[in-house]
This record gives sequence, C-alpha cells and structure tokens, in this order.
Amino acid sequence: MSLTKVTSTMMNGQFLNAQDFGATGDGVTDDTAALNAAYAAAGAAQVGLYINSGTYLFTSQLVWNLGIGVRGEPELTTLLKRGNFDGVKITTSAVYDGFRINGDTGNGGSGLLVQDTSYNTIQNLFLFNHAGAGLLFRTTGATAGSFQNRFRNIISTTNGTDGVKIDDSVGGAQNINSFENISCVSNTGMGFKQQGNANNGYMYGQNINCEQNAGGGMLLEGIGSCFVNLYLESNTGFDLKLSDTSIRNFIQLNSSTITYEDYGANNVIIDVGLSSSFNVGNTFRRSPRINNAAGRELNISAGAGGPGPGQSGGALSLLGGGAGGTNGGGGVVNINGGEKTGSGSRGSILMQTGDDGTIIVGGVNGLVSGGVSCSFDMVSTTRVPCFPRLTTVQKNALTGTNGMMLYDSTLNKMQIFEAGAWVSIV
Repeated sequence: MSLTKVTSTMMNGQFLNAQDFGATGDGVTDDTAALNAAYAAAGAAQVGLYINSGTYLFTSQLVWNLGIGVRGEPELTTLLKRGNFDGVKITTSAVYDGFRINGDTGNGGSGLLVQDTSYNTIQNLFLFNHAGAGLLFRTTGATAGSFQNRFRNIISTTNGTDGVKIDDSVGGAQNINSFENISCVSNTGMGFKQQGNANNGYMYGQNINCEQNAGGGMLLEGIGSCFVNLYLESNTGFDLKLSDTSIRNFIQLNSSTITYEDYGANNVIIDVGLSSSFNVGNTFRRSPRINNAAGRELNISAGAGGPGPGQSGGALSLLGGGAGGTNGGGGVVNINGGEKTGSGSRGSILMQTGDDGTIIVGGVNGLVSGGVSCSFDMVSTTRVPCFPRLTTVQKNALTGTNGMMLYDSTLNKMQIFEAGAWVSIV
C-alpha cells in the first residue's frame, strides 16, 4: 500500500493517514468504513490519525475511544455527517485538532459529542448545520465526571439547537474545564449553554462570542466559574442569564449594548463598555439587571479589622482613572440612584457614618476641620457650596420642612424654612 501524503510526523511514526485505508475525501463516496478502519489501525499502533484536506462523507457515528489524537487540516478537512445521529463521539483523552464537522441536509443529532472524558484538548474546529447542538459536552450518570478538558478556537454556527451545550443535568461532575476563543453565531437555540447543577462549575472561559442566536446568548447554571472578555450581542430574549442555581461566578463582559439577568447568588458581573478611543478610557460599572420583583442589593465593602485592639477597618476608595498624555482630564466618578419606571421614584443616594463619624466632602487624607460634633464637613479654601436656586413659584410648590435652605432667584434672597414659612436670611 502506497502512502497518499507523507509528512514529517508520519515519517516519525506518529500518525497514520486515513487515505491509506481507502478514505477518498471526495464528498460523494461513503468514507465511514475507511475512517473507522484507519482509526482502529492507529489505535492498535498507538499513533495518531491524520485526515488529509478534503470532504469525507460518513453515514454512522464515528466513535473515537482509543486515546489517540486525530488531526486534520484546519478549514480544509471536512467531515460531512449524513443521517440522524451525533456525528463524532469522543470518550477518551487525546488531542483532536483541525477539522470541520458539517451536517448534511436533513441530518439529526449534534455535531461533536464529548462524553464522560477528561484531559482532552479539542481545538481548531468548525461545527456547522447540525439539527442538535454544534458541540455537546455531557456526563451520563451521577457518578460520571469530565475534568480538565480544554476547548479552544471553535466556531459553532447555524445549528438547530445550541452552539455549545454543557449538559450536567443528570448530576455528574463537569469541573475545571476551559473554553477559549469560542464563537457561537446564528444558532436556533442558545449560543453557549451551561446546563446543570452545583457539581457543574469551576470553569474558565475567555473570548467567548455569542451573537444572533434565536434562543438567547449565554446561560450559566453552575458554580464558581470565571468567564472574561465575553462579547454577547444581538441575541433574542437575553444576551446573558445566570439562573437561580448559579453561585459565586465572576463574569466580565465586553459589549457596548447587552441585556443580562442574574437570578443566582453572590455572582459578580463586570460590564465594561466598549470605547472608540483608548485614551478616553472605558466605562466601568457593575449593574446587575435582574428581572425579578425586587432588585437584589450590591454590597461592596472593605475588609473588617482584625480581632486585636485598635485594628481599624479597611478603607474603601472609588477612584476615577488618571489622565494620560498631555493635558488629559481625570476620569469622572459617577454615583447614580437606580432608574425609575412609570410613576416610581428614582433611587436615592445615601451616605452614612458610624455613631461619631463625619461625612467629609473635599477632605484630603482624612482631614476633618469641623471637630468631633460636625456631621458633614465640606473642606476647601477655594470653593464653596451652591444651594439650589428656585423661582418663587417653584419654591412655593415645595412641601416645606423646617431647616430647608435655598436661594430665591425671584427675590434674590437666601431663605430658610422656619416655623412653617420661608424667611429671608438677610
């Protein structure tokens, strides 16, 4: 039997070539038997399987369960699934690299099924036009587990359900898996779906893109995961949703317009809006947009002092970004009450202290000039406060409370509300 294509890795005994076992790659001939024979031979020899560029039609599931790597030519090697089944099934650890799995018209099932396996590297894949999920990563029993798998450089598009589906709904464990450079676009279901329970989590993901998915962008139901640099836009229903089983996840978004919902507990979502100029700096905000009856509180606090005497609590600072270059302005710190709907009222901004504390505006390094009895101290030698300026008509529309102060711009007078009436100070 003559070699169809010789490579340096094959010469070193690391790979067998699928075409040497009768695979044609012409997109017409059924290559199922040849692909299976080549994989079995590579497994027996404990070397990898190399699949040349071409389109390889297969009509029953390809099962890769011998712990050997499979490598193709990225974007040039296509496995074309025809029939109602999950296309390629991976159940043992190896490196799987560089091919497309396309679904033919009228096919069923997912494109790539990764099941009950750990320590795989699965990369440089294109998953297209499957009736089910493009990538289905699942456990099949309460005692099953999948750990430390690495998925990277994967495009999953135009599939009948989800682009990527992580399914732990039966109660197994899927932990410490990573997803890098994943793009899920124009799927009928969700773009990226982590479905499961408290055993499904501790994952890491970066550079995940979900756009124009009809069932939603990204759903997270697990625990303790970190996903950064997520670009989620133009999905139907929601761009990001954390369910009520999601706990202690850290999410960093990188989209200028996004809708997201957090029904879980102790999740942190950082929304970094895109900016057209690096020098201007990005807007940084943590604003959980939660679609439930009462919005959840966000508490940010510095650490408590130690148990010993005189151990003060930690300081909490909110700082605008420093200017860069020449004549740049410092970043603004915006503190806004929550937006209202309808006849509701906008949220208030409350500043509170301890029993003997002072609220200082304009102070430097804790400087207090008003003494221990001062509750609100405005510290400056170059600026003064400006009281609200109202016309007499506007002033009279107020519900007065003793102690209120304002400037009546009609009378050109400072006034105080005293004993039930507005009185000019001078």
